[in-house]
Amino acid sequence: MPDVAPEDSSPLSSRAVLLLLMLAFAATVAASVINGLAVDATHERIDALRQTARADPHSEFAALTEYSAAVAEQVMQLQSVNLALMVLAVVLTATALLLHFRRPPIHRWVTVCAWTRRVQWQGRWIPFEDYLAQRFNLRCTHGICDEEAEKLRQS
Repeated sequence: MPDVAPEDSSPLSSRAVLLLLMLAFAATVAASVINGLAVDATHERIDALRQTARADPHSEFAALTEYSAAVAEQVMQLQSVNLALMVLAVVLTATALLLHFRRPPIHRWVTVCAWTRRVQWQGRWIPFEDYLAQRFNLRCTHGICDEEAEKLRQS
């Protein structure tokens, strides 16, 4: 008798894992973007200080001291935000991995009756449509394939 996956194994857990990994990636990208924006702002401030120093060399020391304090405060804030985003990324990745490894395996073999086309599911033989509904939460509708439609037209 082939192994049968439990009823609760669904594509939802795969989607949850993928979503958590995407959120972790987004948190990491956000940390990088924040760093990039901070670097751009720092370069702009340095350029402004250079222009001030050229215009008034005596105020250069005061401007550098003020700028140094502002940069130190900004660095502390950015480090806090980056640390929070990296912790978030680690937590999301760990949660995704936990979900991935805790979900039941998806079995590749399904036993189908060669005569009735019924599927063996949880010890019972059920119609294929019921199997799809119970196992994958899919609804079915019926149509007719081209070959059978042509046979109907000819008869």
